[in-house]
Amino acid sequence: MLHKNKMMVPIFPDVASTHKSSSKGKEIATPHRSPNKGKQISTLPAMSSAGSQSNVRIDQVDKNATFKPEVWAQIPVCLHFLVEEFIRRKGKWSVVEVPTDPDFMPPRTDIILSSEDVEQVGTLNFIGCQGMIFGIRCIWEDLTNMREYFKFFDPELLNATDKDGIVHQEVVIKLAEWLNTMNNKSQMFFIPWNYERHWMLEIVCAGKIIHLDPWLRHKRPKMTIDLTLQRAYELLGGSNELLGTFPGVTVAACPKQTLGIECGFYVLRYINGIVKALNSFVLIREKFGKMDTYDVETMLLPLQHQWLSKLTRYLY
Repeated sequence: MLHKNKMMVPIFPDVASTHKSSSKGKEIATPHRSPNKGKQISTLPAMSSAGSQSNVRIDQVDKNATFKPEVWAQIPVCLHFLVEEFIRRKGKWSVVEVPTDPDFMPPRTDIILSSEDVEQVGTLNFIGCQGMIFGIRCIWEDLTNMREYFKFFDPELLNATDKDGIVHQEVVIKLAEWLNTMNNKSQMFFIPWNYERHWMLEIVCAGKIIHLDPWLRHKRPKMTIDLTLQRAYELLGGSNELLGTFPGVTVAACPKQTLGIECGFYVLRYINGIVKALNSFVLIREKFGKMDTYDVETMLLPLQHQWLSKLTRYLY
């Protein structure tokens, strides 16, 4: 049993601080097949800085550029300048190291982003762990006085599994330690979970665990998600009165993805809606306003723009 103020804090440098490529050379299982699969990366010619209009011609290709025209064509015009600014400043091979606040997602100290992450965000594609973490950081920055109520677990730690998808014990200990910091019944602890290139969201609150999945009729990987959470609760042994014993996982209704690749943005949208709601628990109970799906232009594009615009701070 792990007691509230006497818990080991394992360090995972290989898991928490290493940037892993999230799409290169990997097959994406249906329905998460990337529209860019098998295409080489090439480049963008110079673009207009007017966010709503670009002077880039789709048939123009510079051999030293980063994205092919067909990739560029998938990026909304209003994002052109933000994407091109990254390319101009960093190019294909450079990365951007974004420092993180120690209270954001401990023990993480930075986020490493590359042109691959920028392409994924610009084209509304599957995003990797680093891209997801930066998206959450964008939301977290705007919380200001509400940060004590909403906590986020590092999803990259959960990649440490065996061949059967069982999460390593060291990570379970870290998860238990993090959960044990819950000290208010109004708190929500978010766990974005990437399983076989599909993002889901677990929300731990007092006496309950809520599961949100953007994929309609997707079978939850219980041996990975449920078992990991159960093991963490068992380590605590009921010592945290708000958490209690393992309550099981409750599936909640939520908007579902339609393109097959935008699961990460749906998880970010769930989080964004919950933390900004007047009553987060009511929003979930009322099924997110009974929306079947999210409109791309009005509900997902703002997240893309936020992600890319906040990244520009770290290009100079």
